[in-house]
Amino acid sequence: MYKLFFQVAEFAAAVIVILPLSVLPQYLVKPTGKALGWFFYHIFGRRRKVALNNTKLVFGHERDDIVRASFNSLGMSIVEISQVWLGRKSVFRGVEYEGLRHYFESKAAGRPVMLITGHLGNWELIGNAVARKGCIFSVVVRPLDNPYLNRMIERVRHMFGNRSISKHGALRDVLKTLRKKGSVAILIDQGVKPSEGIITDFLGRRAYSTKMPALMALKTDAAVIPVFIHRTKNSHRIVFNEVMPIVHTGNHDKDLEVNTMNFSKKIAEYVGKYPEEWLWIHRRWKRIPENKI
Repeated sequence: MYKLFFQVAEFAAAVIVILPLSVLPQYLVKPTGKALGWFFYHIFGRRRKVALNNTKLVFGHERDDIVRASFNSLGMSIVEISQVWLGRKSVFRGVEYEGLRHYFESKAAGRPVMLITGHLGNWELIGNAVARKGCIFSVVVRPLDNPYLNRMIERVRHMFGNRSISKHGALRDVLKTLRKKGSVAILIDQGVKPSEGIITDFLGRRAYSTKMPALMALKTDAAVIPVFIHRTKNSHRIVFNEVMPIVHTGNHDKDLEVNTMNFSKKIAEYVGKYPEEWLWIHRRWKRIPENKI
């Protein structure tokens, strides 16, 4: 009973916050998002400390400027997604698209497509924005613990035809989708259990990276396309990279390792290019003893 009460209260609080954000005029989205980011930076001290420790691992010293900018980006993303939740399409005005042809050419060739990305910029906006252009896919997500909040965010994710695959037991659903020549999107920049990953280099530090994308690509001949979103002066740019070559040597374990490392490297390149837009609050380098601070 207590758990249900807490979930309902949490949902009600979220609605109270989201409703005014969803009706903001467009010129107030960015400043309100930055104010929200400032609030998060000061309120969530534990997450701020994780982010600062992560920058220390990568840069040799804490980068408060990057962490503050990252919180600002998160705040702006929340405001933008709140507006999508209400059905406002002004969020998509000015969005630039680069390389979408790589997706459509792969589909035209009859290949399944696997989009890989990370928690950069407003990653939640990618699905809705490209779905409006005809790029429909299933995204692998971790369901929120609160089912009411989860339904809220799922409503946004599915608004233009995409669907979700639960991260729990995702392997079977992803494989089934790809074998039917469908499209799947996976965020691959977070740490995983040793049993689920392979140690790769990520921004100069060793980290466990998920091996699922490499496993799926080797099994299905899916076209693997890195996709990223970053902020422009007034909106966003979504970039579809070229299809990545998949290494096939005949040694399955080696192929799994090399392809996982290649995918992780691609994500790290974009984080290095836009560090202020990455979600530094996740413990990306955990489970590696040498990375403890």
